[in-house]
Amino acid sequence: KTGFEQKKKILSATRHSILISTLAMVCDQSTEEIMQILLQKKKEGLEIKVLVDGMMNRVLTNFSCPRRLREGGIEVISIGEFFKYKGKTLNHSKVIIIDLKEAMAGGQNFLDADHYSRGTDF
Repeated sequence: KTGFEQKKKILSATRHSILISTLAMVCDQSTEEIMQILLQKKKEGLEIKVLVDGMMNRVLTNFSCPRRLREGGIEVISIGEFFKYKGKTLNHSKVIIIDLKEAMAGGQNFLDADHYSRGTDF
């Protein structure tokens, strides 16, 4: 399975909590699939928190996914440290933590270019 398919699988199987840290979250086709899973899981009562880099989303002029997550009751923490520390920020590493038991880490942001790459890196 690709990293993207694995992300969808573990997010769909989550029972209690989802914690996500990512540099960029662009509302394109693949991220929409993830968004639907996250919003459904929130409706089911899961605790979900997402950490994104606000500066990177401003550079990419993409705010709709974080806004929609907030509107759906998901806590979104937007920080703007990417350029402040020359790209060496906490959320430059991409991490998903499931039920405080499992984690995926790697280099894929939430955008088509990463999700549909031929590699299997998360």
